[in-house]
Amino acid sequence: MLFSNPVKALVEMRRPTGKVGALVWSSEEKNPYQGFPFAIVRRIGKLPAPTSGQPGLFTLGEPSLLEGVFSEAGFVEIVIHVVSLQRRFASTTEAIQSVKNPVLQQLIAKLSDAEREQAWEEISREWHRFEGPNGFEVPGEVLIAVGTK
Repeated sequence: MLFSNPVKALVEMRRPTGKVGALVWSSEEKNPYQGFPFAIVRRIGKLPAPTSGQPGLFTLGEPSLLEGVFSEAGFVEIVIHVVSLQRRFASTTEAIQSVKNPVLQQLIAKLSDAEREQAWEEISREWHRFEGPNGFEVPGEVLIAVGTK
């Protein structure tokens, strides 16, 4: 998902063993932990989402796309597993601190100071609905692909 040419990357990965496993994030909608911040920052900054073929967290998030990349790389026995996950933090504040990763920071750097403040306020507001008696718990989904040469 983050390689500029995922087919070429898979071809190179399969050379030693003929079998490759890869884990990618599913769709932005199914991953509010990363999806909400990216969507909010893009909306506020009027920034485009990565287009098909561009690297990005969710660019291979549909099983058919992921399977197609594996197929194009020469794999024949391709299995895609959809796996649900749950992220847990003590609080929304702790979750916000953890999501300040380099990819999101690079996007946020394109915003003005006022837009950055607005973005973090909106992210916090959206995420508060995931806070409960056990802290902050947010669902997510990944795709695990396995292909054999």
